[in-house]
Parts: sequence; structure tokens; C-alpha cells
Amino acid sequence: MKKSKTSSRQSFLDRHSNASSTDLFANLTGASRPVAGQHIRVRLDDIHPDPSQARWLLPDAIRAQFIAGKIDAAKALSLWKKHVEQIQSELKGNGQTEAELAEHPEVQRLQEIESLAESIQHDGQVNDITALLVGDQWFIETGERRYWAHVWLVHFKGFGEAEQVPVKVVEQIDPFRQAAENSFSSQLNAVSKAREIARLILASQAEKFDPGQTSRRLSYAECRLTRERLTGELNQKIQRAMSMSYDMVKYHHRLLDLPDKALDAADRANATEKMLRPIVQSVKDPRWQTRIVLSATEHNLTADKVQWWCAQSDLVKAERDLLAGLSGKSAAGKSKVDPIRALYSHVTQFIKPDLLKATNRNAIRSIAAQYVSKGDGVNTAKQLRQAGHFFDEVADEVETLQAKQKRKQS
Repeated sequence: MKKSKTSSRQSFLDRHSNASSTDLFANLTGASRPVAGQHIRVRLDDIHPDPSQARWLLPDAIRAQFIAGKIDAAKALSLWKKHVEQIQSELKGNGQTEAELAEHPEVQRLQEIESLAESIQHDGQVNDITALLVGDQWFIETGERRYWAHVWLVHFKGFGEAEQVPVKVVEQIDPFRQAAENSFSSQLNAVSKAREIARLILASQAEKFDPGQTSRRLSYAECRLTRERLTGELNQKIQRAMSMSYDMVKYHHRLLDLPDKALDAADRANATEKMLRPIVQSVKDPRWQTRIVLSATEHNLTADKVQWWCAQSDLVKAERDLLAGLSGKSAAGKSKVDPIRALYSHVTQFIKPDLLKATNRNAIRSIAAQYVSKGDGVNTAKQLRQAGHFFDEVADEVETLQAKQKRKQS
């Protein structure tokens, strides 16, 4: 029986795991091995995301198939797109508006990739993906969203230039460098931060993951094994890598006490640590922990409502009272949140003051696109100009995008 390309590649890596990487690369390509720090262009098909990365972009079922090599990147992205379209269809059927659809976490994740792809197509890639060469394959250290943007351009836009990916060579994958990249770019949500902290603890204890083992991913069970290993000194090291306070490192790490199903739901809904904290602290029954997380994410409960629920002696009655307060309201009739104010609050909360001077065009375009989709461009730009240099650039981009929209409509 003929072996699949994926299994053949894995077998190849397994057979040559002890071979000299320099000799192997030379035998395969006839060229000398790239050295750390070198900037090169690599075929998209030869690059693979790091399976133990803390940020889980793909929905978990699709991600598991992709990591196991059962589907390729193009198929994974196609399934992801269909998954999001199904969510949008269901939400529209429930009466949600376009603005409310745009705020759904799953929709936003894919929209970020599409916006980044558009930026790369028109302006080029500002920052190279950093990657490690293992045998004849490259494994991403930082830049997985840029990778998926290239996949989007090639398979959905037919943009052939994206088949060659700008890469900066690294000598080894450094989880602390990945954490620093995540704190600078699009922020990790609370559950992703918990996974990141666990991963940094494991890395500090020399428990490394071979990127050549493409089926390898860090499970919640493995993450929980780190709960007793977070020392004060290690906490400080993680603080620097993730730009978090001592207490916030501990609070996020403690989220790993939640059951897997609860963590999965909180992850996909981008639930905040503030909302999850009372569930961890006050509710000891894993079944109720999961039930509260699922209900809170489904009904968009605020952190204050979740805290109140967790503090009640009768959780069943508290649930009934909370849901009764939501009953009789259509999805479209839920209390509205000013999308401009909400997005402004999100960005100012997570982007550190010393990073507001950054001029990363991909980040600017992504944020600007969200502003344009959620509010009036002119008024938005005026508000943003009051927020400093970074938002001044976002405001410029908002006005540019709004002008493009008007030209298309006219």
C-alpha cells in the first residue's frame, strides 16, 4: 500500500532524528544549511506550526486533525471557514445583527487572518516568521497567524507570491521568545495565557518538545502537572516574558484547575480571567464548574453576574434566576455594548504604554478594520487621535479604509 505524504514525511524525520542536520539539509538541497539569524524565503508547504504553541487558532477538532497529519493546511483552513460560516448562519437565524456577528470570538479570529492576509498582499510582510529547520521541514517559532494568512492568500485568493514565505532562521525554538511575541502581537486570551505559563515552566525545567514530532501537542493534563512548580523566581521570569504582574501569573495559572470541557469553552469564547476566577475559587464541583462556564459563555454573562452566581449557596436557584432575567429577550434585543468603547477598552487594557509607539502595519490594519466594521469611521478616527501615537496611526488607517468603502459603494 502506498504511504501518504504526511506519514512518509514523519517516517523520514523519525529515521533521521539522529543524523547531522547540516549533512541532511545539504544532501536534500545541495545547498549549505541556513544559519541562525539568516533571512531566507521558504516554500509554504515546507513550513509547519508548532503544535505546542499556547495560542490555539483553529477550532480544536480541526486542530487535532491537522496536528495528526490527517488534513493539510488548505483543508484545515477550508474547514475553519465553513465552521465560522455555520456559526454566522445560526446567529443570523437567532436574530443577531451584523455588528453582533462581528463581535463573536470565532468570527473575529478568522477575520484577523483575512485582514492580515490582505495587508501582506498589498504591503508585504513586515516581520519575518521565525522558524527552526528540522530535517527538510521548517517549524514555526513565532508567526503562526502570518502562516495562516499565507495559506489564505494561496488557497482562497490565488496569490502565488505567498507560496514563498519570508523566514528568519533560529537555532532552536524558545518558548520564552514565543511568549514575548504573543504579549506584543494579538494578545492571548485567559486560557491561552494559562497554557503559556505551563509551557514556560516546562521549558525552564528542560522538558522540551521535539518540533519534528508533528503529532505532539501539550494537553491540559500535562499543563496541570506544573501547578506545584511555579516558584517565586520562575514567576518573575515569566512576568518579564509575558508582561504580567506576579499575581496575574498566579491567577491565570490557577485556571488550569478547571475541567477540560470548561477550558475549551472558555478558550473559544475568549472568556476573561476576571470572569473565570470566581468559578475556580468558589465552586469545587467540576460538573458545576463546567456548567457555569458553558452557560456564561453561551449567554454572555458579565464577570459580576458570574461572581454573584458562584457566591450563592443554591447554584440551581441562582442559575434559574439569572436565566429568567435573560428570558423574553430576543438575541437582537440584548443590551447593546458600544463597540467602539469596548474595542478601545480592550486595546488600552492589553497593549502596554511602551508599545503604543509601535508601528506594526499588520497590527494597525487589523485593529483599524475592526473599528471600521463596528462604527462610524469619521467619529472613530476623532476619538482615536486622543489616544497617542499608536492610535493616531490606527485613525489614519480607519479613514483610509472608510474612504475605500465609500468608493466601492459609489
